[in-house]
Amino acid sequence: MKDKQNFFRIVFLIHVFVFYSSCEFLSPRAPYIISIPKMEIGDYGDYYKYAGIECSFYNTSSKTIEKMEIDFSLFDPITKKPLSMSGPHFSVVCRETIDPGEEIDLRISLDFFIHYIPDSPFLIDNFCVRKIYYTDKTTWEDPFGIFAVSNYGD
Repeated sequence: MKDKQNFFRIVFLIHVFVFYSSCEFLSPRAPYIISIPKMEIGDYGDYYKYAGIECSFYNTSSKTIEKMEIDFSLFDPITKKPLSMSGPHFSVVCRETIDPGEEIDLRISLDFFIHYIPDSPFLIDNFCVRKIYYTDKTTWEDPFGIFAVSNYGD
């Protein structure tokens, strides 16, 4: 009888161990919290003259960020067509130093991507922090866009 109880205890402990040890792998976590990006039209000093994307970015990691690679897509709000004839996809490198626990207003210029000043903000889809570079020379990546956000449905 004791052998049977010990056997069930061991089986139970193995199941608990497997379940709890696998939870970390099932729940990847981004090292940041970000607001839904919005396009702003107009002059914003050193950041952009005609249009830009703005969002809040909170560094939840224990490391200092020195730069980020960000991908996004832009669409006309009325026709829903891509902004560019070459497609909707754009990539930028943001050189922002963001300390652990710091929140910033992230601003990305669209001046190099647009050929006219829009009347209304573009829709932003698949806004993704693709890669983060830390000051300690380590990196974090989201190669599949798991943590992408969008205002396309608004």
